[in-house]
Amino acid sequence: SYGGLQPGRYRLEVYATNHHGMWGDRPLLLDIELLPAWWQTRWAQAAALLALLGLAWALLRWGVARRTAQLGRREAALQALVEQRTAELREASTTDPLTGLRNRRYLDSRVASDLQLALRHYTESRHRNPDDEADLLVMLMDLDHFKRINDRHGHAAGDQVLVEFARRLRTVFRESDVLVRWGGEEFLALARGGARGGATELAARFGAAVREQPFTLADGRTLPVTVSIGFAVFPLDPDTPRAWGWDATLSLADAALYAAKAQGRDGYVGVLRADGLRPEELGLDGETWPDDPRLQVRRSG
Repeated sequence: SYGGLQPGRYRLEVYATNHHGMWGDRPLLLDIELLPAWWQTRWAQAAALLALLGLAWALLRWGVARRTAQLGRREAALQALVEQRTAELREASTTDPLTGLRNRRYLDSRVASDLQLALRHYTESRHRNPDDEADLLVMLMDLDHFKRINDRHGHAAGDQVLVEFARRLRTVFRESDVLVRWGGEEFLALARGGARGGATELAARFGAAVREQPFTLADGRTLPVTVSIGFAVFPLDPDTPRAWGWDATLSLADAALYAAKAQGRDGYVGVLRADGLRPEELGLDGETWPDDPRLQVRRSG
């Protein structure tokens, strides 16, 4: 028997011999055709090749899709991390590291929109009600005799006082108000959406919050602390709301702060209105209080 033959045409030659060992001269020729199995046909081979190519292509696409998905997830994670770090850096750049309050940079980026909101109320409303809560209170606060605290108890104690002062600011002012460490022991509050009639009460309430409860240091010592406050309400002239801009309003609040210190500290001086008065008429220099009857002034005591 013959095995392992490939499909094809074959010829079998058969020679015969007798019992005397003599071979015949003419062989018997047998033509044989061995048909291929179905898997050996060209069509089957072509189909198998196509199947292998298809499988290879599918595996390639699956690998590419998997890699793309992995890269997509990594890119999304990296983008989220970048956004998180960017937000943290932005927050750090606009926050005072000691007290956690906002800094001047944050105020500079925010104050224009707050002024426009207050101006819109006065310029677009035909009927202006003085009780409407659309005014913008600018309040400057300075810790009295803060240098003494640093000199007598050390700068670490001074830092603790500043941190506690910031905490008390948060308890008195609203979450929507902007609280800024203005510099050193000086702070600024921008109270939005209030009525100017409540400015005096707010200043008195915060002064009491500082005065009535001594500040406790980490070592258990307690310090009496007071604060001087100066404030102005924007717009100072509701009939001509654009007459007083941010710089002029801030300068008037600063002059009011100096006036509060000059009258003995631990108190407030504020301006509710400046009807018919222009900033250039006052000649504000930051230290001299402008004594003008058109200023509607409120003082403590």
